[in-house]
Amino acid sequence: MNGEYIVNGVVQRDKIAIDIEYRKLKGEAIERLCREPQIKAAFIGSSYKDKKPRRHWNNAYLDLLTFAVVAESFNRDYLLHLDEVADFVSKKAGFKKALKAGGVILLLIGATVAAFKCPGVKQPGPSQGPGVDLTDSINPPTPEPSTGPERPGPGDDLTGSTNQPVDGEADERK
Repeated sequence: MNGEYIVNGVVQRDKIAIDIEYRKLKGEAIERLCREPQIKAAFIGSSYKDKKPRRHWNNAYLDLLTFAVVAESFNRDYLLHLDEVADFVSKKAGFKKALKAGGVILLLIGATVAAFKCPGVKQPGPSQGPGVDLTDSINPPTPEPSTGPERPGPGDDLTGSTNQPVDGEADERK
């Protein structure tokens, strides 16, 4: 672990802070890191004085803390405070995501129920299957009058031969 945070003898304070912010480094791992002699030697001060109360902990405060590592603070107290804020914000964000997802699901269920309970829309009965166009049951189409020939009956010739003269031709069988 020590090798990834010390490059060419220089402590990568920004990488440590970002890894804490994104929860790659937390709790006991931070404590172990703080006991490393090279890390201890890079500390600035012994405490972090600009701590805000928990009610102000949000993403903006977490970003502010992460950027503070560059010039203002880098010590055990600061790193542990950053860890505590990052943990709080990540859990709060996870809870909000779950709450939003639950709200969306409830909204979809409510919309579905409302669509099937809407007055004026005929609900499919046992004789109607899925895919039936319910608008026809509200405004049934009016049948168009038949203008064409009648359908052939059981004794009609279906070969197409009418044995009738075509218009304009004389009957040559006479």
